[in-house]
Amino acid sequence: TAYPEEVVDRKCRTEAARLHRVLDALGERRDAEPAAPTLARVIDHLTASDGEAAEHLADRIAAEVAVEEAASAPPAPGPEPWGADAIPLFPLQPPRTGRELLADHVTAMVCCAAVDTAGALPGLDWLDGPSLLIDDVRRSDLASPVLTLVEDLLGRELELADSPVLDA
Repeated sequence: TAYPEEVVDRKCRTEAARLHRVLDALGERRDAEPAAPTLARVIDHLTASDGEAAEHLADRIAAEVAVEEAASAPPAPGPEPWGADAIPLFPLQPPRTGRELLADHVTAMVCCAAVDTAGALPGLDWLDGPSLLIDDVRRSDLASPVLTLVEDLLGRELELADSPVLDA
């Protein structure tokens, strides 16, 4: 089916492009040419400091996503025939954290790199969501290791700040 190519690949490329747009907006490049939109650029930025660069990037991505979602939100509906206190059919999900959004965007960048350079194909697992097909094997376990990486990068500074101070 063409669904993964049409939807999953486009979602990954949209998130990867947003990630690089935010990196460009941070203006941390010192040379005149903009950096190529590569996975190496993202990893270099995330490991540039002890969590500060990753935290700032996560905040900026969260802000960018919030602006895009607000711009695409439908107008508020008028009075409903069943009353103003209608209960949603599904429980509302809590807002995504900057860390989760950063992990999603880095995962999207990994997927784009795998598709563009390693012959992977975008796939879809109806239970786990977007996945990659690598040598005809479905890999839907990318998000967890990427989230761990992002949390490790963001957590380094927090672990140091939370460590007890020994009195001499």
